[in-house]
Amino acid sequence: MLRRAVLSGLCLAAAISASAVYAMDRPTGSDFAQYEKAGDESFSVGDFAAAELKFKAALDSIPSGSPQKTAVPGLSVKYTNALMSQGKFQEAGKELKKTLSTSKSLSGSDSVDYAEALDLQAWMYQVNGKMEDAIDSLKQSIAILEQKAPGSSDLGDAYEHMGLLQETVGLFDQSQDFYSKAYMVREKLLGANSIDAADLSEAMANVAFKRGRSGESTPLFARALRIKESRGEPWKPYAPEPTERVAVFHYSPGAPNCQQGSSDGAIIERIRANGIVVEAGISQKPSDFAKTTRALVRIKNESQYDVDVLPQPATFIQITPKVQLLKPLNAQELASRIEKKGESKAKWIKFWGAEATTPVTSYSYTQGNVPPVYGYVPGSFGWNQYAYGYGTSNYGYGRNRAWQQSTMITNVPDYQARADAYRRAAEATNKSKADAEAVRDAALGPNRLAAGAMMEGSLDFEYSKYKSCILRIPIGNAVFEFRFN
Repeated sequence: MLRRAVLSGLCLAAAISASAVYAMDRPTGSDFAQYEKAGDESFSVGDFAAAELKFKAALDSIPSGSPQKTAVPGLSVKYTNALMSQGKFQEAGKELKKTLSTSKSLSGSDSVDYAEALDLQAWMYQVNGKMEDAIDSLKQSIAILEQKAPGSSDLGDAYEHMGLLQETVGLFDQSQDFYSKAYMVREKLLGANSIDAADLSEAMANVAFKRGRSGESTPLFARALRIKESRGEPWKPYAPEPTERVAVFHYSPGAPNCQQGSSDGAIIERIRANGIVVEAGISQKPSDFAKTTRALVRIKNESQYDVDVLPQPATFIQITPKVQLLKPLNAQELASRIEKKGESKAKWIKFWGAEATTPVTSYSYTQGNVPPVYGYVPGSFGWNQYAYGYGTSNYGYGRNRAWQQSTMITNVPDYQARADAYRRAAEATNKSKADAEAVRDAALGPNRLAAGAMMEGSLDFEYSKYKSCILRIPIGNAVFEFRFN
């Protein structure tokens, strides 16, 4: 079953849960089946790295020419998806070509395996911004699933994916139709009060809001929030569970529990759920000594329960211009990096400052073959052709001899510039130390927030030249998800 795992239904990656549809002739009980089962378990709780290794082991355990080769297409789909879910798009792209080929040749061009591979291909196209190709690939997948697996979770996922694609390109009428189809499948399979149904209600509300139909969007937003809040997930201790059951509270313009403001020129988004208020904003390059993208976060616990903050690491996902999945930087390591950069800058300032010089100009004056006179030489006194008296100022006979001037420029140490360099070096060192200390003091990490208390701080990620991005903040067993453009 194709599921949006890493990006929680907003834009880009799919995940295949343990409830995937298998080909009827797929063998069981062999070595590869044990690896596959372990991979499914890891994938279902979001441990995609472990799932990657287990699915790869399952593929490697099937001998060439073995009757078990019919399992290869389904395993290839899962392995490819595990790579994509970690943001390993280059590796996944190479594997996807094999997946499409093997699923088509071994399972058939009208098989569920091939339909899942086409859906993954649509995600890959979408990641690379090729929206028309993504839509075409997904249309093929849906056509197969409507014939081979009507009413299945795979078809519901494909409908939802198509709704997302149509919404992304601004075709809101078509998007609403596909979201509605997906909702009907999910409601029948999982119930009207499932997290999946709530997510789709929220998706339909978003589209209605974009179309200016607040009369439709408001009750849909309220319904989705009621379902998610009824589970009380932010109050629960973190426990790995299938991704489709994770309550994600999205920032959605128009939703009654979401507001937007600004602070020091930065956009601040606010989400309220189960008495927990999370505010977040993004700051670019907050230090001169390290390029990072910094998330500024404030959390208020207005509920009557203590909650776990960041029981799992936060995630920053750059969507455009290129997809990247980033985890927070270690605050101590980042602070040390900033200090070292400041020290390095200070050394260079001192190095160049120590060599600072300034030019000094001196003059020499010569009359005929008389030795040069240095410094200021006054003009002759008395009658214009003769020196005062008769030749006395010219060492005897030698009136009317012309004076010649020479200029000499000498570089001497510039002590003022050197002092300025040492001052600027000290400023660089002090500034880097202050920035490093600020990183250490403000860093958010796993913590327990008491009822009625508030905490705030920052999370630093490697610098991202994003145009749009997603920030995910885990609280208890829930996730608060923000999107910035």
